[in-house]
Amino acid sequence: MLEALRRGEFDQIEIIGQADEKEFFELCFKEKILDALAKEMPTDRAKEEVPRWFVLVANLSLKLHLANSFLAFERVVRCGGLLGALPPEICLQAPG
Repeated sequence: MLEALRRGEFDQIEIIGQADEKEFFELCFKEKILDALAKEMPTDRAKEEVPRWFVLVANLSLKLHLANSFLAFERVVRCGGLLGALPPEICLQAPG
């Protein structure tokens, strides 16, 4: 693999795999790390239809996949481990 990278066959290698990302986010949800961080996260939004913790999680997931734009979020969320790590009570909540 290193030789293929040296020959230019890869542009980049993601630093984290789906299983690693899932484990990371499962721990974050279990330990309530994301809630604590989100409470301290500054925002200039007047109303919050999307919870702060979700904005934080989305940004973390993008960074773990070396993506710097929300345009990549759909791809990252489908191929990463975030969806599998979401607690069932969050997934079952109806919007609004």
